[in-house]
Amino acid sequence: MEKQDVDGQAVLESLSGRILNTRYEDIDSETIENTKTRLWDTIGDALGAVPLPDMQALVELVKGWGGKQEATLLGYGVKTPVQDAAFVNCTLCRGF
Repeated sequence: MEKQDVDGQAVLESLSGRILNTRYEDIDSETIENTKTRLWDTIGDALGAVPLPDMQALVELVKGWGGKQEATLLGYGVKTPVQDAAFVNCTLCRGF
């Protein structure tokens, strides 16, 4: 298969344009219901991981890093810098 040059900026602009111009009414009901199911499942996974010892250790580690209190760690009510909250919250979603 031959390698093709891809203009990453053009791809990004095209994708973001489609996202910005999509209205809720444009999305079919099956996709909406499937998305809701997946979101609830992800939230359940995150909350189920909150009491796990490894997650609690991660939260303590991240809290020790300090920094600006910008975003909340799901299930803990602790605020950390946004990038640290994203790290912990994503790990929570995969931790259960």
